[in-house]
Amino acid sequence: FDPEFVWTYEAGLKMQSADGRFSANIAAFHSDYTDFQARVSEIVDPDAPIPSFNFPVLTAASMKIDGIEFEGAARLGERTTVLAQMGWMDARYDEFVDPRTELDPSLADLHENVPFSPPFTARVAVQHGFDLGGNGVLTIGGDISNRGETWLSVDNRENLRQETYNLLGVYAVWDSPQYAWQVRAGVRNLTDEVYMTEGQEFSSVGNIQTAYYGMPRNAYLSVRYNF
Repeated sequence: FDPEFVWTYEAGLKMQSADGRFSANIAAFHSDYTDFQARVSEIVDPDAPIPSFNFPVLTAASMKIDGIEFEGAARLGERTTVLAQMGWMDARYDEFVDPRTELDPSLADLHENVPFSPPFTARVAVQHGFDLGGNGVLTIGGDISNRGETWLSVDNRENLRQETYNLLGVYAVWDSPQYAWQVRAGVRNLTDEVYMTEGQEFSSVGNIQTAYYGMPRNAYLSVRYNF
């Protein structure tokens, strides 16, 4: 199969207030993607007593991707920080050449959506620090992230479509007075959201569709020493 090629054009702007308390970056991009490589699943001889299967890589598609990305930070008061990131993306095929759709008209909608291309992503984090005097600094915070609907396979199988979901996390960090020691603890996926992150589609082999899931609610603790 042929190599892939992507031409990407990007323009951006970086901003910061005179006192350094506010900053923001914004970028817009456009990509022309040709010779998109797609691994698909097919039955080679469906009429045989024992059919055989194949998983070819097709030089299948050309597509266009437009997007806008924003990230900003604000320091409120002396020790409160707000961080935000947002992204919007529109990915669509110009064409998708798949022999299976030509042989079977019922598969005409198999490639309506570009995989792993959520239209919207966002994250907001807030943290506040407490000065403990000679005992260092304690920082507590939390964040929430959002990921829009995402198709997890080149063949748009409904079982491998992840709907929009949110993840929530909280954490606390203690830093020693000279920042030599740091202890960090927190909980990820606080609401125990169930969500898929990856999929593999082998529909020609008994309609097998495999999904991989993100971590459930989990706690962590780390200790760091700087020297």
